[in-house]
Amino acid sequence: MRPALVRLIAVVALSTSAMLALTGAVPSPLPGYSLGRSEILRGEWFVVALVGWTILLVFVGRLVTEGALPTKVGRDAVEWPAENAEAIDRMAGKVAEVERDDRRVERQVLDLWQAVRELQAGGRVDTAGPEVH
Repeated sequence: MRPALVRLIAVVALSTSAMLALTGAVPSPLPGYSLGRSEILRGEWFVVALVGWTILLVFVGRLVTEGALPTKVGRDAVEWPAENAEAIDRMAGKVAEVERDDRRVERQVLDLWQAVRELQAGGRVDTAGPEVH
């Protein structure tokens, strides 16, 4: 996503979450999860609203800018169609590069092997090998 859009999402999510948490009416018997303090309750509201707004605005932002909804939403990650296509394209390029390198190295090895055979056939190769000190 574009940096300006990310900043806009952050500002909208933070400001609306803070406004909701600060202006919301606190119930008279406080819920047990707030530990009897209205500040904790407001903080919990802020976190819940921030997470909700962020998720919603990221999906809407990607839909508006790239025209795509996620293909998979899971506990660990969200996959977008463009990311899948880009990853496949990158991997296909890498595979083609490795195949080219493999063919080049294979040709070099075959050329060297042929040169060694020619030298052996002409008697110009010392089969004892180099001296090791």
